[in-house]
Amino acid sequence: QAGKMAIGNVPQWLEQGDYLSLHRLLSQHGPNSFVYKSIMDQISTKIETTLSDVNPDPTYILAANSSPDPPPTILNENYTLFIKNMVYLERAKQHLRKELTDAQIFDVLDTSMKNYYGRMDENLSSTLETITRWYTDNYRFSISERIREIIEGNVNKRTLCFPKAIQGLGVYKSNVERFWQELQFDGIQPGPINTIYGALSSSGQSLNAFSQVVINTVKKELERAKSLPCRQARHELETIESVLLSLQIDSALITMLVSLVKYSFYYVDQQAQRRASDLEESLKREDIEEFLKIYNAAVKEQDVQTVSLAKSQLSFLCRNITDSLENSIQLLDSRAVSINIISYLKLKRCPDYMPIKDTTQFKKLCAVVNKLTSEISSSNSEYNDLASKILFLVDLSSSLDGIPDNELPPFIDVELLSKILDPVVKILANAHDQYVKGANSYDFASMASALLIAKKLNNFTQQLGSAQIKNPKLLALRLEINKAKSYENLRSNTEQFVTGLEAITLKAWDDKDLDRVYKILAGVGTLLSLDREIPGISSNISSIRGAINQAYSKFADATRGALHKGNKDEFNSMWPIMERAKKIAGLIGKDESEAIYSEIKSQIDRIVREMNNTEELPVIAKLMIELQQFREELPMTGKDIQYEMNSFLRKQSKPRISILGPLLDADQSHFGPTITQTYSAFSHIQAQNWKKNTEQQGVDYAVSEFRTFEVELSKGSLSDQLASAVKKQLFRLFEANAEKEYQRFEAEFRRLVTANVGLSNKYEDLVAETKQLIRWGIEKNAVFILANVFAVWSISKSHVDLSKGGSSSNQEGFLAPHPVQYLTLRKMLEKKNGSFQNQLIQILTGEGKSIVLGIMSLIFALLQYDVHCICYSSYLSERDFKDFEEIFKVFGVRDRIIYSTVYEMCNTIINKGGNVRDLTKAFVSSVTGKPTATPSTVENRRVLLIDEVDEFFGPSFQGNHYNPVAIIQDQTNTFALVKMIWDNRAKGLTLSVVQQSTHLQNLVRMFPGWETLFNMEVIKMLREVNLYLDNSPQVFNNAIGYSLHDKISTDLYYGYKTIFAYFHFYEQGDITEDSLHAHAGLNLGCGSFSFAEIPVQFDHIFGVSGTLDALNPVEINTISRYKFERLAYAPSIYGESRRTVKKPVVIADKNDWMLRIVQSIHDQIGVGRASIVFFANNEILSEFKSFVESKNSFRNLQVLNEMTDYKDTVVSRATTSRMVTLAPRIFGRGVDFICRDPTTKSNGGVQVIQTFAAISAAEAVQISGRAARQGDPGSYELILCEGDLASINISSTELKKAQDGDTLQLLLDQKRDEVYTKNVEQLVEKAKEALDKHKLTMMFHKALVSYNNTPAAKDDIRRRILELNNSGAVVQGLKLHMFYCLDDSGSMSGKPWEELVQAVTASINKRIQLCQSAGANPRDLVTIVNYASNAELMCRGVGIMNNPEGKMRFRSGGTDFAAGLEMVYNEMKNVEQGYTPVLLFMSDGGCGNGEVEIGKIGKEFKDKNVQVYVIGFGSGCNTTKMQNMANIGGGKYFYGTDGSNLLLKFEEISVELTTTTFHT
Repeated sequence: QAGKMAIGNVPQWLEQGDYLSLHRLLSQHGPNSFVYKSIMDQISTKIETTLSDVNPDPTYILAANSSPDPPPTILNENYTLFIKNMVYLERAKQHLRKELTDAQIFDVLDTSMKNYYGRMDENLSSTLETITRWYTDNYRFSISERIREIIEGNVNKRTLCFPKAIQGLGVYKSNVERFWQELQFDGIQPGPINTIYGALSSSGQSLNAFSQVVINTVKKELERAKSLPCRQARHELETIESVLLSLQIDSALITMLVSLVKYSFYYVDQQAQRRASDLEESLKREDIEEFLKIYNAAVKEQDVQTVSLAKSQLSFLCRNITDSLENSIQLLDSRAVSINIISYLKLKRCPDYMPIKDTTQFKKLCAVVNKLTSEISSSNSEYNDLASKILFLVDLSSSLDGIPDNELPPFIDVELLSKILDPVVKILANAHDQYVKGANSYDFASMASALLIAKKLNNFTQQLGSAQIKNPKLLALRLEINKAKSYENLRSNTEQFVTGLEAITLKAWDDKDLDRVYKILAGVGTLLSLDREIPGISSNISSIRGAINQAYSKFADATRGALHKGNKDEFNSMWPIMERAKKIAGLIGKDESEAIYSEIKSQIDRIVREMNNTEELPVIAKLMIELQQFREELPMTGKDIQYEMNSFLRKQSKPRISILGPLLDADQSHFGPTITQTYSAFSHIQAQNWKKNTEQQGVDYAVSEFRTFEVELSKGSLSDQLASAVKKQLFRLFEANAEKEYQRFEAEFRRLVTANVGLSNKYEDLVAETKQLIRWGIEKNAVFILANVFAVWSISKSHVDLSKGGSSSNQEGFLAPHPVQYLTLRKMLEKKNGSFQNQLIQILTGEGKSIVLGIMSLIFALLQYDVHCICYSSYLSERDFKDFEEIFKVFGVRDRIIYSTVYEMCNTIINKGGNVRDLTKAFVSSVTGKPTATPSTVENRRVLLIDEVDEFFGPSFQGNHYNPVAIIQDQTNTFALVKMIWDNRAKGLTLSVVQQSTHLQNLVRMFPGWETLFNMEVIKMLREVNLYLDNSPQVFNNAIGYSLHDKISTDLYYGYKTIFAYFHFYEQGDITEDSLHAHAGLNLGCGSFSFAEIPVQFDHIFGVSGTLDALNPVEINTISRYKFERLAYAPSIYGESRRTVKKPVVIADKNDWMLRIVQSIHDQIGVGRASIVFFANNEILSEFKSFVESKNSFRNLQVLNEMTDYKDTVVSRATTSRMVTLAPRIFGRGVDFICRDPTTKSNGGVQVIQTFAAISAAEAVQISGRAARQGDPGSYELILCEGDLASINISSTELKKAQDGDTLQLLLDQKRDEVYTKNVEQLVEKAKEALDKHKLTMMFHKALVSYNNTPAAKDDIRRRILELNNSGAVVQGLKLHMFYCLDDSGSMSGKPWEELVQAVTASINKRIQLCQSAGANPRDLVTIVNYASNAELMCRGVGIMNNPEGKMRFRSGGTDFAAGLEMVYNEMKNVEQGYTPVLLFMSDGGCGNGEVEIGKIGKEFKDKNVQVYVIGFGSGCNTTKMQNMANIGGGKYFYGTDGSNLLLKFEEISVELTTTTFHT
């Protein structure tokens, strides 16, 4: 067992060369023992292994051709290995000889060693031959030849293998023996190989025992020394060498021992050299891991030389990297930069290389890259130059993509790179979008610009397409640019587009889309700049112009043909096109409209010549009738014919006029009477007719029927006082002397007319006397002041010249005021306690309100008041002002009087002292001072005259605001910002994304201190960008307009919805680029002025209305806050009305309803009457018009609406026999449909049909008043569709009962008044709420006007601007509880229900998106109630993020509004603390209840700021009913025509909720 254990140590002893231990073990066991034999076996194996290991491999030497090291190194290594192993074997043989008693074994060993030496000698010889041949082959050229090869680029691997030879060896040794002799190993001359072999062999045989002991001892010391660190090893070897040289022993032994020491020195040095060589190799291969391994070993071995070499190499490499980086970046060599960066990152891992940690050198790289980044971000250079820089960074990023982020230098930021790259990539994407939009909108300048941009970027896109990109974000950018078509694609598309443009233009012409034709022709010349890109484009453009020229000529010929054929209707439909085509004609150099009109004018001139060339009055009358017919049949001739007619009549004498009038009146058509009723030359006839119609209602009638009610402001409500007065008949009459006073007025009026009409300066004395009377006092001189003023009015309007054969008896031909009109003015001019009283006067429709307002305006202007006469209708306001303008000028007060709409008046009032918009813009722009503020030093007194006062105090204005907006614009950034949001409207942008845009950042820099404001505006834009079609925008005169009463207003703005509408219609080709740029900017709110508060700013208020007695008690109490001290009711000047009112009719089916209207019209026009039909809105009107046109129901049909041209002509023709006129309800008030057609009059007058339930008694009175005007006969008829009755809460049961009991009119009036009263109550509440905003606005305006540029004033105004614009600000934590009350009755089954689910889902998602985009966390709750015949709770208080819409399900049934709303009411009682309740009530139909319940919700949860929204859906929805419910609930009404529109409306509500509930 001990032997076995001892045997286990043998392999270790053999490996270590511990032959002493082997000798001891062998001496302890006999030759035949197991231990002895086992040891001998291991020794034999070791010998064989050793021989095998030391046998040189010639293939290694022969492979020197492919090695980067020269053959001397290989030879040195093999020679060293050879000597090392020979020494080892010799030592083994000496040790073993004593123990190997078996001679045979020793002989075998000795023979093997001799054979080995022989093989070694043979292999070394072969090696020498190989080396000789290699050197001969590779170094036969001279140095000069070698250098020439390198310069010429003819460099092969072998050329580069020997840098030392290239650098300086003079002559290469061709004799290998000579080379061998000169080869140095640290000073040892090896000599011939055989000599070395012999010396070793002989020395080994002559060693004695002493020598062996010395040798063994020295060898052990040498081995120990070699195992030490390099520096210590050399020190130890130097010590051993000095000891040996001091020994006094055999010189041969000393020589051998010294040679062993020298070998040991060589071994240690070789280790260091190999380490240094490996170090250099690892740097060359950029194998930093291997470098660090060697470097750490050198440090451990204390290899100072290697460590020093390593640091030197690192220093050199670092300097090379930093120097190379700057050069490679300047050259945009991304590969070189990435290699250097990677090398830098690897070197940075060396823990002991301090210089690499100091990034001073490397900061050069950061600086260069940062500079490059800055250049790209702000570059205005050529695209390809910019592209090369960007592509450099893309390639660099891709090259470094595999490096961990924590190791990347700070400038290699893929996020930053993508942000830099994104705008440039977007240039092409935007160019493509610009190209597409340009093509769609025929904006050829944009197309050409986009094409040239694509061309400039062509090289860039190609390079980017081929770049090696790995990063996903950068790949996404490349995908985006790939979506945009390349330059070649755009070029090809342009070529095809231009080729097809002729057909497009002709089609636009055929469609009478003249704006598009003009846009094409006006802009197509821009494409000529692309002639180099697309040869032949000029010929295509010429062809387009030629084709349009031909089409225009063809259309002009057709227009001329219609005129020649006498087809007036066809001609009238074509003429506006010819008028609009004038600008097209200018482009093609051909205007046919003037030639055509000259033909028309020639006919006018012919008639006028005939009139002037004859003295026969009957012939003249006939020609005048022909001329008037010409005017009505061709409305475009109106101004010319009016001028010719007036010119002719001015030349006629009074006697001839007096004969001509009856001849014209005798005309059985309406043309003759129209002449006598519209031209002032026939004022005597007009006066006679007027007197004839009114003479039975004389002064006694006027005095006895005129009623006034004196309000006692200190006694209770006005409605209670008025009700008591009616009940007790307490209305005051005129004083007893009123009749005598009128007689004095009439006598003075006639005297003044007679005395002044014949004078050359007929107005001078009258004006002077009036002003003098005014100065003396209006109270004492009112009669004479009115007489003078009316005298001027009468003379100017009558145009009767008594100097031409007339006499005072002819005064019957002068226009004179009716006693009712005089008494009305007399009452209005009365003073109480020395001051005028605020008054409301009822003057029936068509009975002279405009005359009363004109005279009042004039008198108050003479009293030095600033006069504002307002009307809801611009048409009526312009008409009435025009009628009195000359009189205002005669008295010199034109500039003191303003006739306007309510909106225009508000604008004038709020800008008094300074334009609020300009002042606000100036302040935000940091402009000092008050550039537009010019406050008057003396403020004039002001009076307000209100026409149709009930309209002003009704739903259109009460509770609403006038919200002036200043549009902030700079040359580029505001437009670019809005456009960016528009272009990305489908991407769901957020505020944080927009904040990264250079446009917004530039604005923040340009307007310091307003970043919060701009962020608010961005949020508003993001909310409204997809709502651009709200409120039905229309293009009107190259601007966006909205229907406002009876016209299209382009001054009306709906926030950013309007601005985005400009972008939409621009892309449709309907708005020019100039118009787009003029209107796109940031909307800066300048306050919110309450309409209800505007009258308070006036010193006196006078209102007139035709329906004062139709006001309900709530309305009366509403107007009482304006301190009206008198309500007056003027009697009709025509006496009792001749209007026939038919019983109302209700039709169940909509189609039958339209048929019934058609039948009623036919019944009336069939006997020669005229029919005017009023509809609830233009949509229903259009539907009815299509219905009757499909059946060819009427021959004479016209439409009067906001878009109608020649409104006056349409109004005039509306009363002509057999004419049918369709109009929306807005024209049922204030428009004078005066009947001048004797046929119409003789057959019963004008028929008026109302097709909808009026919202108030006043509206019903006004519409019915369009018939039987000025004492004429007429009729009024109410034909309703049953589905519309839900708007006034009439159920089927109530309807049937009323029809059976003949009480339908009573029921309609009762229900209408109930609903209207509730609406007015809500208006009163809204007006109170509006007051706070109004007060804040007034304070803001005052601060602006008085701004003194002090820090305190500046802070105050800035705070107010932010406060007035804070609807877009968002804070965390604001919460809503939304209650959806949804109709799931039978009519909602199938597709309607699916569309409703989509709409609700969209509204919830929109709310979430808007909250998140503004940085708020949505924490709303949702409750859903379905109602049909009954109500059911679908979900209660589900978090908005938890898919509450998934709880919706359809049931079916009837419709019961009350059931659903009652359930919501009960649920809302438990609304959580801190949550704002929101009701979203939706239905596609109507029913007879719901008002009570929704009113209860609006009232009882008002303290919780409840928000109410009512949403109608589909064609079957009762819109009037739903609107009323919204009013009663104090909320808003939205209507979705179809599924997609319903979705938009639900989203819009979410937008508004996010607007109204988020506050700073």
